[in-house]
Amino acid sequence: MEVILSTLPAQVAAAAANLSGSTSPILRDCHRRVEAFLLILTWQNILLASVLGTVVYIVALVIYRLFYSPVAAFPGPFLAKVTHWYEFYHNFIRTGMYYEEIRKMHERYGMRFSNGTGFEGYQYDANICAKFFVANDIGSGRYDSDFDYPRSSPASPSTVGQAVFSEWHNQSFQGSGQVVNLTDAFSSLTTDIISSIIFEEPSDYLGDPNFNKEWYETLKMVTLHGPLTAKQKARCQVMLILKRPSDKSKSRDETTVLDHLVHSDLVERELGNGGFARLAQLIQQAGAHNVSHTLSTIFVHLHLDGSKLELLRQELGEAWRSYDDAGTEPTWLELEKLSYLSACIAEGLRMAIGGMNRTPRVFPHEEVKVCDWSIPKGTPVSMSTYWMHNDASVFVNPDQFNPDRWLNASSEQLRTMRSRFVPFAKGSRSCVGQNLVYMQLFHTLARLFRPKSAQFLLQDTTLRDIIAVHGLLFPMPPFDTNGVQVTIF
Repeated sequence: MEVILSTLPAQVAAAAANLSGSTSPILRDCHRRVEAFLLILTWQNILLASVLGTVVYIVALVIYRLFYSPVAAFPGPFLAKVTHWYEFYHNFIRTGMYYEEIRKMHERYGMRFSNGTGFEGYQYDANICAKFFVANDIGSGRYDSDFDYPRSSPASPSTVGQAVFSEWHNQSFQGSGQVVNLTDAFSSLTTDIISSIIFEEPSDYLGDPNFNKEWYETLKMVTLHGPLTAKQKARCQVMLILKRPSDKSKSRDETTVLDHLVHSDLVERELGNGGFARLAQLIQQAGAHNVSHTLSTIFVHLHLDGSKLELLRQELGEAWRSYDDAGTEPTWLELEKLSYLSACIAEGLRMAIGGMNRTPRVFPHEEVKVCDWSIPKGTPVSMSTYWMHNDASVFVNPDQFNPDRWLNASSEQLRTMRSRFVPFAKGSRSCVGQNLVYMQLFHTLARLFRPKSAQFLLQDTTLRDIIAVHGLLFPMPPFDTNGVQVTIF
């Protein structure tokens, strides 16, 4: 007992000593109980109890997820049903390869399966897609959780970016023989356009001779420097707008998206303190990467097949002829009427893909009926856009860039393809910037391949440099690729 007391704090030891010296039967009994407890309270026993408690908890959790969970009846692989570490391994250890496991699971378990706490819908079933990605309420329940993303902005993109497009057109390396990295150039173009809408002081990445190559290498390697710097820039822009009275913001000719959001309580109420900076950072990074990747995809496929490139140049030549004579340029609405250009953009969006990971939804208030299954309320449900766009039964030879599939399809085939074509997702959570994306794609491609424009020759560039293989926050090609490289003549 003395040895045990010597290891206790002074106050506890004094109290135990008082108990041992007491003549009261009750106190002596308490003393014996304390002494017995202290005899078993060793580090070895504490460690053993912790291990046993952890084992019991894990076993109980596994049993619950296998037999008593609301989604226990759905088929699925053992590891995926009992632990999220299965997804962690494929996404973080194997660097964004869980989308491949999703395909394998669908091949093994069919249209639907459980991944433990959620429900995976068959990636090729448009009926399931319509159930999951709804536009409004379903019955008495919302389509998602209590958080409601701000889905619209008063700002219009229709007149934004003209100066940036002009700068891109004038940034010429023509005839120099210099190898230009178009991946970085496209990223700089889209970043400048997005920032011109969001920020009062937009970026000028196109003005950099190397198109800010170091910045994009940093972002690609997912280091802390890029996100922290982008967030700091977003915070500075928010503070700049906050200092300006709201009535002055409303009267300015060049009003940014943040002008509307900062002087509204919507974002701060939904996203909390610092929500403006996080939202601005997300809009800029997501909008810039996905659009530039789509441009790179279309550009490379066209230059690997000269016949497709020639068809596009012929169509644009006819469209630009009247405008060149008048010294004007076609508008976005007029460019949308060009069938082959529109087909190239649709095919580029299908192949470039906005996200390789699933897009989960939650129906918190009621069950959802899907075919012969009833999904319990509160269960996350998801589908994979990547595999919807690569469904060979809908898009024949899905790994081939074929704009003609959108032009020569029957009305029934076209309706089926459109039901699977979801580059911006669907429903109330669809991409808020899809009109801006289309505007950038139409204007950029129309100016790149207009009559008398520069000619490009690919340098050490193959499909490997544009095909995404890592399903991270953004789809990424192999990390050792150097991007799309060209010489201009």
